[in-house]
Amino acid sequence: MTPNPRLLLGADTLCWHLRLETGDITLEQVLEEAADAGARYLQLTLHHARERSVDDLAALTRRAAELGLHILASGDFLGGARFG
Repeated sequence: MTPNPRLLLGADTLCWHLRLETGDITLEQVLEEAADAGARYLQLTLHHARERSVDDLAALTRRAAELGLHILASGDFLGGARFG
C-alpha cells in the first residue's frame, strides 16, 4: 500500500461536448480550462478530434504537456439509447 495515496483530478472532453460541437470552444481551450481547474489528465473522446490530423494531435499533446496535463484517448460510446 502506498504510504501517501493521492487522488489525481481528471476531466473528459464530454464535459465540453456541446460547446465543442457548436464551435464555441476549441480543444486547446478545453486543455486550458481543465488545467486551470487543477486536472492532471484529460480524457479525449476521439469523436472530438475527428477532424484533426496526426500532426494536429501531436501539437495538442505538446500543448497539454506544457500545461502539465496528460491526454488519455478513448473511443466513442457503444450504441446509444437515442437510436433505440
